[in-house]
Order: sequence, then structure tokens, then C-alpha cells
Amino acid sequence: MTSVADVTHALQVLFTTTADHLARRTGFVQRASKLTGAAFAQTLVFGWLANPQASVEALAPAAAAGGARSARKDAISASRRRRRSSWKTGSPQRCRR
Repeated sequence: MTSVADVTHALQVLFTTTADHLARRTGFVQRASKLTGAAFAQTLVFGWLANPQASVEALAPAAAAGGARSARKDAISASRRRRRSSWKTGSPQRCRR
């Protein structure tokens, strides 16, 4: 039987270490930034849990509260647009600038 402690540990690893690892592996995060994979995952999951109809503009303050102090709504929106297809398909795609 799985205990609350086991679930707590699994979620903590998922929303920190695993999210950061996947962000790097997929190319979502390519350099040091305050908008980490962990901050992005936590912002989306917990922000949409609190308000399923929340817009990107509504999620930006949640990103700031979660540690991405310099995160702006356009940065979150751009990140979502660049990576939308790679998260769905599981294949990393490099963005071209």
C-alpha cells in the first residue's frame, strides 16, 4: 500500500527534479533562467487546479510567486507556443530565432 509520505515524495520529485530534467532534455530550457522547468510545471498545474479557465495573463503572477520572479506573461506564452507540439508528441523541437 502506498503511504501519504510516498505520494508526497513522488510529487516533490516530479515537480522539481524531473520537471527540470525534462525541460532541459526537450529544449524548453536552454540556458539558466528564473523560469525553470519546475516553475513552469508548478505554475501550470497548480494555477489551472485553482482556476481551470485561467489565461496566461492570470498564470504569470503564479509563476512569479513560485520563484520565477522575472517571468512575464509574454515569456510564459512564448514558451507554451514553442513547446506545445513537443510536449504533445514527446519529441523535442529546437526553436529557431
